[in-house]
Amino acid sequence: MKDSISVKISTPFKNEFKGKAYYIELPTISGIIGIMPNHIPTISALKNGVIKIKTAEQTFDFEITGGFVRFYNNTCSVSIKDAKTIQKTAV
Repeated sequence: MKDSISVKISTPFKNEFKGKAYYIELPTISGIIGIMPNHIPTISALKNGVIKIKTAEQTFDFEITGGFVRFYNNTCSVSIKDAKTIQKTAV
């Protein structure tokens, strides 16, 4: 992808997702935010909910329990307590 986000979602036990995406949606304590390439730098706490990641090939949905997100320079790092893949669909 020409304009993409490098995404890494990790728990204390393993990496749940690592790859390139063109959109990520996150449940922050202030509400749901969507991040696309070249978004402003962001740091936020996450609440229980669903993270949606859209890549060129698939859409991934992860049910999460709390954590933090940091977005800077088209890199999104998400540290969470726990995650469960609830859906993986082809685009």
